[in-house]
Amino acid sequence: MSASLKVTPESFGRNVGRWLDIIRNNFLFSYWIGFFTDPLTIAFLLIWDIAVLQSNVYLLTASFAAGLTGWTLLEYCFHRWIYHKGQTLLHAGHAMHHEDAKLLIGMPWFLNTSVYMGVWYVFTYWLEARYVSGFSSGVLAGFIFYYCFHHIHHHYNPKSAWYRKLRTHHKIHHQVPGTNFGVTMTFWDKVFGTTYRKAEAGSKKRLASPANSPTL
Repeated sequence: MSASLKVTPESFGRNVGRWLDIIRNNFLFSYWIGFFTDPLTIAFLLIWDIAVLQSNVYLLTASFAAGLTGWTLLEYCFHRWIYHKGQTLLHAGHAMHHEDAKLLIGMPWFLNTSVYMGVWYVFTYWLEARYVSGFSSGVLAGFIFYYCFHHIHHHYNPKSAWYRKLRTHHKIHHQVPGTNFGVTMTFWDKVFGTTYRKAEAGSKKRLASPANSPTL
């Protein structure tokens, strides 16, 4: 069972509610398409850098690794401040996910493709800047890891001890939405102090209880 974000699609305005209906019912927004288009986008970007710009494979690999590492922080920031803040379509969609954790809803596949192909066109094709595509491919690979892990968290239950800790970390986020924003790792929650701690949560509940409220 997930905790509500205390918002409904209607609270974001009628237009946002209409878009959410389209996303849920239109094949163009299919949850599964990105599982195919994102890896194909990565392959295209890397092959172009090697075949056309003749980039050094080792430096391209390093730029890819840098992008993949950078994604981990982007994942945390995006989840905490975009998915959980503001009156936006992204926040509204994420609120739906918190209401029904098994709902197959995610970032529209063509939005990802458009962003990364736009970066490729400007920096790699037009300006012929090497390794930009390597870095952006690493970021996109991180996003693939994110939605694969996220899907597994809610639909499967592997027995690996390491994985079970990560899954529990995310399950707690659905119970206490202000904590545990990391999906693929717990590192940034520790850095920013948003890791759920049972003792602290218990103290906050006790302080908020009527018995501990100040009397007039």
